[in-house]
Amino acid sequence: MPPRERLIPEGQVPGDPKELSFEDAERLREERTKKSAERLRDKRANRPAERDPWGERPAKKKIDPWAGKG
Repeated sequence: MPPRERLIPEGQVPGDPKELSFEDAERLREERTKKSAERLRDKRANRPAERDPWGERPAKKKIDPWAGKG
């Protein structure tokens, strides 16, 4: 939101804008990457290993469509 459209409550004064350096940006990027990797690891750890990625369930009975009934 542009500064002109921001509403500042009475009794509060806006502060000076933050100044970020390239080192700060690199540090923040590394922190985000680390958090993302942790979330992905946790998500994979909570997933059952034998689960089919397409959501198909294994048949309870083995069905052979070419088997004769006779």
